[in-house]
Amino acid sequence: DQYNLTLVTEEKGKEKAKMNIIGLLEPGQNQLFIGESPSLRATRLEGSSKDNNDEAVKYMMPKMVLRREGENLTSNFITAMEPYSSEGVPRIDNIERLTPDQAVEGDIAVKVTYGNITDIILSSLAPDQPLVIGDMILKGKMGMIRLKDGEVEELYLVGGTSLKKGDIEVTGEGAI
Repeated sequence: DQYNLTLVTEEKGKEKAKMNIIGLLEPGQNQLFIGESPSLRATRLEGSSKDNNDEAVKYMMPKMVLRREGENLTSNFITAMEPYSSEGVPRIDNIERLTPDQAVEGDIAVKVTYGNITDIILSSLAPDQPLVIGDMILKGKMGMIRLKDGEVEELYLVGGTSLKKGDIEVTGEGAI
């Protein structure tokens, strides 16, 4: 149900930093392509004199593309990207998609667990319609609920009027 990648950045042959990439797959046939392509950023730094194919191929950047085939597909790609030092280790233990009890098409909820912390991230395409999952209700564009040892530690609400987990609620004025 998911794929895991580790991106390693290097400078002069020495590891600098890494990124833990976890992607959730949707039902059906999924294909993950991994490769590299020319980085066009360098061609844009010095005006049109360096904006040419000779410059473009000097710098490569990693690419990954997740692809699905079928008819009348709706794809909601969910990817967690966790940077960490070359000496460190990734902290994320698990990421999972949550199934809403009430939502509009395109609403997404994800649970990310690391150690004794669980972050529940809610994203809604219709901030005026509630996104409901168990005892969690979002009336807004985005909300995050942080649980520590199973207890609510923090609530964040973006572009909305309410985010609720059980009896704990944060309210706002909505999008400005």
